[in-house]
Amino acid sequence: MRDLARQHPPFMRAVLADTRCASLYPGRRERIATRSVQGPTIGRNVKIGTGAKIVGPVTIGDGARIGANAVVVDDVAARTTVVGVPSKVVPQSKIGT
Repeated sequence: MRDLARQHPPFMRAVLADTRCASLYPGRRERIATRSVQGPTIGRNVKIGTGAKIVGPVTIGDGARIGANAVVVDDVAARTTVVGVPSKVVPQSKIGT
């Protein structure tokens, strides 16, 4: 559990820890409350632009790209690009490689 405290910032510890008592800091024991996570689920190799907001219990698929300052309120499929407020899928033909 001490590795958890070193590797992850405080806001992630409740998500990654389970309901046991844990020693997050040397010489101190505290109870970590767990509850169902109501935030986003982000897949692997996702690129999120600067200032993008991901709001609510949405799922971002593997390899998705979210443009800068986009506001994501719906699920994003794998390997798609979304931009705008609210975010919309950009067709693959419009994306420069």
